[in-house]
Amino acid sequence: MNFFCIIMLTVCFGTLARSEGGEVLPSSKPQKSSSNSVGQKDESYVLTLDEVLSLALKNSPEIKAVDAELANRLADAKQTGLLRNPEVGVAFPQKFRRDDKPDDPVVTATLTQPFTIADFGYRQTVARALKEVATLDAQVEVFRVLNDSVLIYYRAWALQQRLKVVKDAEKQSKEVVALISKAIEEGTIPSTEGNIFAAEAIRFGVESKAVAAELELARADVIRITGRKWKDIVFERPHLMVIPADAAKVVQFAQSRSNLHERLQLKEQAARKQMHLAHLKAFPELSPQLIYERERDGVKTIGIGVTLPLPLFDWNQAESLRTRGTWEKARADREALERVGFENQVEVIQKRAIATQERADAYWDRVIPAYQKAYLLGRQMFEMGEASMLQLWQLQKSLVESQGQALQFTVESLGARTTFESAIGAKVEEIQ
Repeated sequence: MNFFCIIMLTVCFGTLARSEGGEVLPSSKPQKSSSNSVGQKDESYVLTLDEVLSLALKNSPEIKAVDAELANRLADAKQTGLLRNPEVGVAFPQKFRRDDKPDDPVVTATLTQPFTIADFGYRQTVARALKEVATLDAQVEVFRVLNDSVLIYYRAWALQQRLKVVKDAEKQSKEVVALISKAIEEGTIPSTEGNIFAAEAIRFGVESKAVAAELELARADVIRITGRKWKDIVFERPHLMVIPADAAKVVQFAQSRSNLHERLQLKEQAARKQMHLAHLKAFPELSPQLIYERERDGVKTIGIGVTLPLPLFDWNQAESLRTRGTWEKARADREALERVGFENQVEVIQKRAIATQERADAYWDRVIPAYQKAYLLGRQMFEMGEASMLQLWQLQKSLVESQGQALQFTVESLGARTTFESAIGAKVEEIQ
């Protein structure tokens, strides 16, 4: 059994014996941080996820875009339900006698009200359906924007932690380089032994600059969605409630809260009504007229008339095709959900969210502590001359890789969690 396996077995047995472990989660309450372990200045402001979501709901440009889109769709729904305005026409024709001399002036007035078959109640039915769908879609979009805000926060936190990891790795590499240089001077190891850790120190130093730049972009994104400009902020790992494993309980809760199936049904119904409205508009528009004419000598003429366009070329084909395509898509979305089954879909998403969360927690609570202890033990053995430089480098490499994987798995688990919450229409904390 080689050196690496011995070290890892020794540490793993010690780690598994603990009942609890891993990273201590900060309080969810905003506070001032005096830690500068991630490259932040003292008295940095700890920005919590709850605070970001609260501010994003008020100030996020995406939320404003949802409001604007809702206003547009409500306006379209309102316009759909309105009748055409009546038209009033006034003319002052001049009559001439046979000798071309002007006759008494005439005043002619007309009142016209255009209408179609759809104007007798069906427009208002379509308008109500469009309004209901627009409101439900806006609610879903707000939830999506908040979930996107959560992911923005998680990404900023992950980059902050990644920066800490690479800075620590750079520091460790430089410390080992110093130990190796001393050993080379004493003639206990060859001069080529320090090249690997020297290269690692350079690599981590360059990577830390790149990660720092990415972190600044992430901070700028947080500032953008919150509408607040902080000079110096740090992020904390949110404390997340464990997703319930009881599938039946989760499905029952989701059925009472999620409006996904209802929304798809309403969208299909609204699209079908729009398609029918387009077909009704193919019938010619009637424009009844009330005509009034008065001559100077007091003679009055009152009559009625009607204008009717001839649908020789345009009978609303374009709108009929467009609305039919919208209806077919809405129907396909509803049928797809019914084929998969809402219950099955929720269960699959729940299993993925639980599995990714367990994997991330395992890395934070067991894998990383094991590698950290292994590295410290290996370094002690290296300083005592009982381990080689390559063996120590292997331990450091495994530690850094596990830390990077833990961050990646955490972000993936948080993404799976937001997908799960979108499916059930509520936060995990609300499941009862």
